[in-house]
Amino acid sequence: MKARAYAAAIVLSGLVLWMNASVVAEDVHLQAAGPVGLGYVGMYYGLVNPAGGAWYEGEDLLGSPSTTWLAVVDTGASATILGKSTQEAYAAGTPIPLQLYPDVKFTDVGFGGTEDFAVTQSLQVMLAGQKAAAGDTENLNLYTAYTPAMTLAASRSYIGGGAIDMDIIGTSILQGQVLQVDPHHLEFLRLMLVTMAGSLGQPPPPAGGDVVYVPMTMQEFFTEPQSVDVGEHPMLPMHVRREASDPFAVRSAIFDTGSPVNFISESFALDAGIDTSASAELTIPVLGVGGEPTTRDGYYVDALALELGDGPDGDRLIITNTAVFVIPDAEMPGGLDAILGNGMFSPSAGLVDTTVVEWYVDMRDGDEAYLIVVIPEPAGIVLLIVAVPSLLRRRRLARQSA
Repeated sequence: MKARAYAAAIVLSGLVLWMNASVVAEDVHLQAAGPVGLGYVGMYYGLVNPAGGAWYEGEDLLGSPSTTWLAVVDTGASATILGKSTQEAYAAGTPIPLQLYPDVKFTDVGFGGTEDFAVTQSLQVMLAGQKAAAGDTENLNLYTAYTPAMTLAASRSYIGGGAIDMDIIGTSILQGQVLQVDPHHLEFLRLMLVTMAGSLGQPPPPAGGDVVYVPMTMQEFFTEPQSVDVGEHPMLPMHVRREASDPFAVRSAIFDTGSPVNFISESFALDAGIDTSASAELTIPVLGVGGEPTTRDGYYVDALALELGDGPDGDRLIITNTAVFVIPDAEMPGGLDAILGNGMFSPSAGLVDTTVVEWYVDMRDGDEAYLIVVIPEPAGIVLLIVAVPSLLRRRRLARQSA
């Protein structure tokens, strides 16, 4: 029996090496669908007047009455923000009163500096607990209040000075929840952007096998009190190297579900072996809070790695087939060094599907938050097969002690 067990272990281990000879035992390897993600994480929501419980009603793009809308779920945003079109839609139905501006305002920070937003009166945010509200977006029974009555930031103009018009669900609502994302469920947002389906309330699967846990911490970026509820953002160490021969450079990064790409500061890029004076290998328009849209240079990297535990010397999730876009240090928002986007876990802009089954952002505990990625074989097989000799050894020792 012992000989058969060892023979089985050898055969299985050989099979794994045959499938992926580059796999290192302590690391998990994941190939992204491409350097740029297809879109954003989306969730349906509605707004309720907490005083009487009535839903606010607006008009959709066709002029029909609507109480629910599709928003971007953005862990990189501090507050919840309404786009200009949504404000106009509500103005055509049940207007949402704004507080006196500029006495009451929310100030957010982005790539182009800061931007002020007017603030609505107290509202209750209702979120759909299922994908696309189970195909019935106006079925109000499918929506749950995840937060107490709160004020809601409402933009005075388009986000990014007129470049983007979309609603944003920020960490003021997401904190304390588990965000589950299905990257294969795609919808159009305002006929412009493609979104992956997000939902709240589903517990993540336990670690092990093909489920990888990346530890994160929660951090707030505002030093001055804000007039609206703001939340903390998920942070984690990001390792980047330009070539396989380069050592990894590491900085603290925010995991931003509202970004389809990765951004790093210029000093981070230089430490990672990227020659920022060389011609860019790809470019992308940067749209966001605080200024006009700009174009940023991107560079392919040999690997981007995330720590699975025990610090930089522990296990890692090593991601290939991706890129980073470089931002001058002084223009990185909130004093950040890096922004980890959703592109590694989503379909690519070239419509190449991702191999990630699903992913989660567990923000229930500020001290023990996690990015959780469910990946396919053979990476999951590697984790299991590497453990076979150890399991056999434990069984042998248990028999000897008995």
